[in-house]
Amino acid sequence: MATACHVILPGHLSASARVMPRETVARLLRRLGWQFRLPTICVIDGVPLLRRDGAWRRRRIRRGERVEFQSRPLGGGGSASGSSTTKSVIGLVGLIALSALAPGIGTMAAGALFGASAFAPLAATAISGALVAGGAFALNTLLRPSSAASAQEAQPSLYAFGQQSNQARPLQPIPLRYGRTKVTPDFAAQPWTEYVGQDEYLNVLLVHGLGRYQRHRITIADAVLWDATLWPERGGISPNFEDVQLQRLEPGETLTLFPSGVTSASGVSGQQLEDPAEWIYGGIVNAAGTSIDRLVFDFVLPQGCYVTNSKGQPGQYASHVQVQVRTVSSVGAPVGGWTTVVDEVRMLSTQAPYRMSFPVAVAPGRYEVQARRVVPVNYLAGAVDTIQWAAARGYLPSTQTFPGLTVTAVRLRANSQLTASSALKWGLEDTRIVPVWTGSAWEDQPSRNPAYAFLDLATNAEYGCGKPLTKMDVQAVVTLATTAAARGDKFDYEFRARVQATEALDTILAAARAKHRWLGDVLSVVRDEWVALPSMMLTDGEIVRDSLSLDYLLQSEDAADAVIVEFVDEIS
Repeated sequence: MATACHVILPGHLSASARVMPRETVARLLRRLGWQFRLPTICVIDGVPLLRRDGAWRRRRIRRGERVEFQSRPLGGGGSASGSSTTKSVIGLVGLIALSALAPGIGTMAAGALFGASAFAPLAATAISGALVAGGAFALNTLLRPSSAASAQEAQPSLYAFGQQSNQARPLQPIPLRYGRTKVTPDFAAQPWTEYVGQDEYLNVLLVHGLGRYQRHRITIADAVLWDATLWPERGGISPNFEDVQLQRLEPGETLTLFPSGVTSASGVSGQQLEDPAEWIYGGIVNAAGTSIDRLVFDFVLPQGCYVTNSKGQPGQYASHVQVQVRTVSSVGAPVGGWTTVVDEVRMLSTQAPYRMSFPVAVAPGRYEVQARRVVPVNYLAGAVDTIQWAAARGYLPSTQTFPGLTVTAVRLRANSQLTASSALKWGLEDTRIVPVWTGSAWEDQPSRNPAYAFLDLATNAEYGCGKPLTKMDVQAVVTLATTAAARGDKFDYEFRARVQATEALDTILAAARAKHRWLGDVLSVVRDEWVALPSMMLTDGEIVRDSLSLDYLLQSEDAADAVIVEFVDEIS
C-alpha cells in the first residue's frame, strides 16, 4: 500500500494518509482536502514531480510508493523596501554618511560664523555633534519599523463571514473586544463530530473573548442560528435548524454539554478497508505530553450491507471489523505490543448508508491505532459491504472550565442547512460588558462608551494594566464618558494581537478624540476640544507701524483634492 504525507521543512510531519489504488496525485489531494498555503513540491520516492503540463492529474501512484508533499516556510522580512531589514540597512548607511560628512560641514559652518577666532574649533565640534544627533533622530523617525501588533498579526476585517473561516489558534493571543462587534470567532477547541445512532452531531466551542459579553446573535455562513430577540418559543433558535443545543458559559463556569478535550488521529480520513491481510494504520491519536483514557472508532458503510439472493432480494450479511491500539512514547516510539480492542460483527440487511461507533475505555496514555476488515470484499456473490474508516477520537480527562473567558458551546445535528464548508463559518454578534458609573456606584453593564473601555483595560489585572482605581483619574474618565455619550462616540473594536499598553489605550481613546496622560503616577485622559482662553483686542493704537505682516499658506500643486475612505456600518 502506498502512503502519502505532508512535511513542513526541515522535518515537521503535518499529516499522513494511505493512498487508494490507482489514485492520481490530484485526486489524492481532493479526497484528503489538503491545501497548501506555503510553497510546496511533490516528491515520489525521492524524485520531484512538477505540476506543469498537468502532471499531478495524470500521474497515478503505484503500490508501495511513498509520496511526500514538502512545504518550505516563508522567511520573515523579505527584500521589500518597506521591510524592517531594508530599513535597518538604509538607516545604517545614512548614519555612516552623516558621521563622515558632519566634521567637514561643522568646520565650514564654524569658519563662516567665527572666522579664525579661538571659538571656531569648539563651534565646529558642537555643530558636527548636533548634525549627527539630529540626522540620527530624523532617520529613526522616517525609518521607524512597524508596531509589534502589525508585525505579529494584521487585524482581520470584520463583517466578512463569507471570506473567513473559524480556526483554533493554539499558543496565540485570545481576542479582547469592546463595544458591539460582529466577528468570525476563534474555536476554543477543534470542532469534532460523533455518531449517535445514524445521526451525526457537530460539537463546537466558540470564543467570544476575554471578559464578559452580552450575546445578540449566532450565525452559520450568514444564516441565523440563534437570536436573543427572535423565536422566543424556541429559545431563540431558528426553525431552520433542528435538534440544536446551546450552553452559554460565563467566565469560570463548567462546560457540561459535551467533552471539550477531544483529539483525533490525523491519519484516519475515510480510508476504505479492503484486504483482511492488511492493517490500515491510522496514526497517533493524541499529541506528546497528553494522556487519553477513552477511544471511539467510527466506521461508515456508504452502500449499506446486504447480499442479494437468487430472487434479487436483499438479505443479511456480516460486517466484521477489528481495531488494535498500541501505546507510544513522547517521540512516537512503540512501548508495547498491539492489543485488539474492537472485534465486532454486525449482521445487517440495509441498502442505506449505515454508521457504526465503537467506544473503548483504555488505560491513560498515548496511543496509535490500526484497523482492518475480517471478511474479504465480495466474499459472496452479490454481497455489498464497503467499509470506510471515518474517525478515531481520543478523550482527554480534563476540567472543562474557561477562567476569564466567555464561551458558547453549540451541539447540533447535521442536516441540509449544515455542510462541511458552512460548519467552519460561524459568526458572533455581542456587546462587551464593562464597569459603568451609574452616578452612585460602579455596575457591570453592556457598553460601547470608549471611556469605560479605557478604564477597564487600564484597571483589569488579567489582560490589562492592572492599575488600582486609586491611581486613576476617575473624575476625568467619567467626564469623558459623559461627553462621549452626548456626542454619540462609540468604540467597537477587537484586539487580536499583542500591543503595548499605551498604544491600546490611545487606540480606544481615539474614538473620543482623546489620549492618555500621566499626572505623576496617576493615569488620566485629555481630550482635544475647544477650550476658552483669555483674549484681548489689539487695535491700530497698539501695533507698531510696519510690524504687521500676513502670510497665506496655500496647498501645493500635488496636494490631494479629496480623500476616499472605506467604512462599515452596524447593518452591513
